[in-house]
This record gives sequence, structure tokens and C-alpha cells, in this order.
Amino acid sequence: MRPIFYLRQALDDLWDNKVLHGLAVSTISLIFLLAGAFALVFLNVSQLMTVQQDNVRMMVYLKGGLTAPDFGLIQQAIEKTNRVRSASFVSKAQALERLRESMDHQAGLLEGLSQNPLPDAFEVVVSPGSGGWEGVKMTAAKIEGISGVDEANYGQAWLEKFSMVASLARMAAMALGSLLLVAALSITANTIRLVLYNRRDEIRIMELVGATNGFIRASFYIQGMIQGFLGGIVALAILAVVFFILVAGLPTQELLGRFQFHFIPMGYCLLGLVLSVAVGAAGCHLSFAQFHKE
Repeated sequence: MRPIFYLRQALDDLWDNKVLHGLAVSTISLIFLLAGAFALVFLNVSQLMTVQQDNVRMMVYLKGGLTAPDFGLIQQAIEKTNRVRSASFVSKAQALERLRESMDHQAGLLEGLSQNPLPDAFEVVVSPGSGGWEGVKMTAAKIEGISGVDEANYGQAWLEKFSMVASLARMAAMALGSLLLVAALSITANTIRLVLYNRRDEIRIMELVGATNGFIRASFYIQGMIQGFLGGIVALAILAVVFFILVAGLPTQELLGRFQFHFIPMGYCLLGLVLSVAVGAAGCHLSFAQFHKE
């Protein structure tokens, strides 16, 4: 029966100080909402990079003066290279036509060319597998070593910059997440501390008549955990609603092909709720430590 008594006492305190606790829950929700938004963006960007790695398109440009038999030998050598799925020949005429189509209304700028400046090339699809982008880099280096190949291009400069930005974003997200957790901890601790001050005479009397620390503190710990739990639930609910509304209105197929946005996995959602409850309990512990010092 004692756990039910503690729960009732905690709920009574929450109701008696509903404005104070409501503000605390709202603030905790906002903090975990920001943390969840960062996690959601990071999760989908990581998955997008994984999808891009599954089928990396590489343009292999050839040197001039090659003949049809040379093209055949080069294609065979490329297709035998590790991680290469396919290699399709793109003649300089086809490349110029693609450029003309991509320029649309500005295609007239190409009419004054006396000769085709574009090289013959192969469009290569690479599946790096567990090798990641480093595997793509190694494949490109092997292809560039084939006789007749001038350059293998897969957007190296862009990928290096993107990887650097992703690493910086990961570190920034970890730092920000730590700050947000500290903020949530501080808010919970301050809220419980205010309730403690409101009931300080009652607490002193219970201590004088011999009540144990566990008996005195139990309901306050439950309050802190309820605060954290409610904050986490509200944050997840808002994040889910906003996510599915945005995804429903995005032309994903047109923008990203077969890639689909994903919400935070259930395991991570449960972990977030456990973390929010733990933050509430830790905040209560800090408030009691400060209360007894004073």
C-alpha cells in the first residue's frame, strides 16, 4: 500500500502546484523536442549517406585519340575492378547532347562551338559495401590506373566537405545535447526545490517524529520522474506530428529518388523516455541536497 500512498501524495502535490509543474513540464518538453529534432535530422542524414553509398555514380573520363577496340578493353578492365557493378559508355556526342538538354533555354550558347570539347567517358556504378567512401576512393584510384583513363570523378571535393561538416555537426549535436540535459536537470531541480520550501515545515515535523528519508523523499522523487516522463511524452508527440505532416507534404520521390524519411526508431524513443525520467529523478536528488545544505 505504501507505493500507492507515495503516488497519491505526489499527484496531490502536482495538482496543488499545477502551474509551477506545468511550466516545468513545458520547458522540459521543449528541451527534449530540440534534442529529438537534432536526433531526427542526424538519423535521416546518416541513412541518406548510406543509400548514396549503395550506388555511387562515377564518371570516368578517357584520354583523346582512343579507338573503339580501346573502349572495349577499358570497359572490361573497369568492370573487373573490385566494387564496380556496371560501366556504360558515353560518347562525347552523347555527353554534348546531355549538356544541351540540361541547359534548356541556354543551349544556344553551344551552337558556336567549332568542335566538341567533351571527352568520351564511362558512367560507372560503384557499390562500396562496408568500405564506405574510403572504398569508393580506392576504386577510383584503381580505375585511374587503367591505360587510357584520364580521370575518375565522383564528387570527391563535395564529399570531403560534406563529411567534414557531418563530423562537426555530430560533435556540435553531442555538445548541445549535453547542455540541454543539464538545463532539463536544473529546471526539474528548481521546481522540486520550490515545492520543498512550500512544505518545509511539514518536512521538519516529519523528521522530528522519526520519519525516514525514504518516506519523506519518495513522493518528491515520483514528482520529478512524472515531470520528466510527461516532458518526454509531449516532446515525442509533437515531434511525431510535425514530422509526419512535413513528410506527407514533401515530394520525396522527386527530390531523393528511392530514399524515404524515417522517424526515430522505437528503441531510441523508449531510451529517450527513460532518460527523461532519469533526469527528473536526478533533479529531485539535487534539490534535496541543496535543501539540506540550507
